[in-house]
Amino acid sequence: MNPAQASVIVVGAGPVGLTMACELARNGVGCRLLDRSSGPATESRALAIHARTLEIFDDMDVVDRILALGHRLHGASIFAEGHRILQFSFDELASPYPFVLTLPQSETERVLRSQLHRLGVEVEQNMNVTGIDQDTSGVTLYVQGQSLPAEYVIGCDGAHSTTRHAAGMPFEGDSTEEHFLLADVALDWDGADDEMYLWFHEDGLFALFPMPGGMYRIIAETGSGTAADPELLRTVVRDRGPKNCRMGAPQWMSSFKITHRKATEYQRGRIFVAGDAAHVQSPAGGQGMNTGIQDAYNLAWKLGMVMRGNAPESLLESYTAEREPVARSVLALTSNITTVATLRHPISQAIRNRLMPILAGFEILEQRLMNRLAEISINYRESLIVGQSGRWYGPSPMPGDRAVDAPLSDGRRLFQILKGTRHVLLLFGAERQEEDDLPNFENIDRYMRDGYGAEIRTYLVDRKALPWEGSRLEDHEGNVHHAYGAGVPCLYLIRPDGYIAFRSLSTDPLPVLQYLNEVYEPA
Repeated sequence: MNPAQASVIVVGAGPVGLTMACELARNGVGCRLLDRSSGPATESRALAIHARTLEIFDDMDVVDRILALGHRLHGASIFAEGHRILQFSFDELASPYPFVLTLPQSETERVLRSQLHRLGVEVEQNMNVTGIDQDTSGVTLYVQGQSLPAEYVIGCDGAHSTTRHAAGMPFEGDSTEEHFLLADVALDWDGADDEMYLWFHEDGLFALFPMPGGMYRIIAETGSGTAADPELLRTVVRDRGPKNCRMGAPQWMSSFKITHRKATEYQRGRIFVAGDAAHVQSPAGGQGMNTGIQDAYNLAWKLGMVMRGNAPESLLESYTAEREPVARSVLALTSNITTVATLRHPISQAIRNRLMPILAGFEILEQRLMNRLAEISINYRESLIVGQSGRWYGPSPMPGDRAVDAPLSDGRRLFQILKGTRHVLLLFGAERQEEDDLPNFENIDRYMRDGYGAEIRTYLVDRKALPWEGSRLEDHEGNVHHAYGAGVPCLYLIRPDGYIAFRSLSTDPLPVLQYLNEVYEPA
């Protein structure tokens, strides 16, 4: 990509910035990626990759490389007072990736940099942004004496974001005084390496996360102002960790205190923020990087449509409206997990240790927690750019929900069909068809081709070999129909980020055309 042709400048080349640049390039948007550091990260840093992020990586065509490098965790165990009080599994997650993958952030970034190179964009190192100006026509970045013009700027430059400061976006929240020790070490012990482990100890939390190559990530609560010290680490492992555990020398150590902060807005004019520049939270549950990658995935396709001239600029306002509530929810979840895990009063600890196994016995509560941690239950039901026509009854995914996967009759899965940077319109033919249903679907198919071209791909989801000249998905067993509650002819419009934009119980073309006109018709 010729930098002079760049329409969007992304600042910060961590996992979120790299994802953002990859997605912009994949959507045909000319972009530059600026990073203040001299080269790629070498520390492991963020470790957990959850199911929803793996689905995104699948869409980006990098998931096979990520899976080959990572280590799969299928469950978790929690210990207190010398015995296990809770064990749960990720195996029932409704995702093609029912596990947590651990992979050092440096390796995740390496894969994303390679993909970005394939897309024709290179990371520009040693590019320290010192200031930003904007007006109604564009943005100017000041980088070491240079003035770089762009139509939009996206700050993925971390918790101390220069982009956010320059745009004047408030960053509200606070930090705790409690410090934590973090280390990557080799351990020799008899625990299974496909689970994560958590010990509630009277002196503070202790956790182990298996990593690739036989390594383990240790996180331990240490008290206020404690530095990363190998001897302290050995003491903590000995006193709080599993018995008969032998530890090697740490390969990497760090200390941190928990911060909960969130930007009140993710857009100011032509400047956006994503990832840690927009929200920072407790590392409990490994949500930070995953949430930031979803920020990028949400914004990139919208910018793509706007810059192709196929949507109004007002579509970009939905980025804050959809992603800010998600960050608020994640901050609340991670804060609650941290509070429960770091209780110090003996009575509070005793109540927690006895109550937790009881609550975990309710399968629905466990499943909800697993879905939240995997980030597959995130929805945009309150978004102003999702909608429906007709009164729906019975279980079915709602507008704003993540699209549901299901097997097709030809051996493929629906998620394979949904891959790509365009909307997908699913027309569900049913067992009971009215005389005008199929002609209506044919009209819709023609309207999509004539009015929206490559922006919308249309498929008839067919159960009984209906006469159809357009693209067809065979669903003879009814798996996709069942997953979408399609007992009668209906349609679902799926966004490029895999969420349901619109659904209609009518085969009449008018409702879906009205929706598309209201949301995507350029001014």
